[in-house]
Amino acid sequence: MAERATDKRDLRYEEPIEIANEFAVVNVSKVHTPNGERLEIEAPRRGRLIRLDPLELETIACNYDERLLGPDFADSGDDQPGGENHKEER
Repeated sequence: MAERATDKRDLRYEEPIEIANEFAVVNVSKVHTPNGERLEIEAPRRGRLIRLDPLELETIACNYDERLLGPDFADSGDDQPGGENHKEER
């Protein structure tokens, strides 16, 4: 289950990066918590934040296809599963 807000005194953050386009802005940081490392994704415009552990991230990576994004996405370009920019299992 995604980790929710924790006492900030127990957290150690690495340098965040911002990813943005005309539709959205997110800040992504690696966070060291008492329960291990997490990837923190913050949507500052919406005031939302989530921390994902390695198992949750692996699940997203392994299910990045029409089951997650819907059937219309499967044929929309190269940044999707099977496209030239998509990395297959090693």
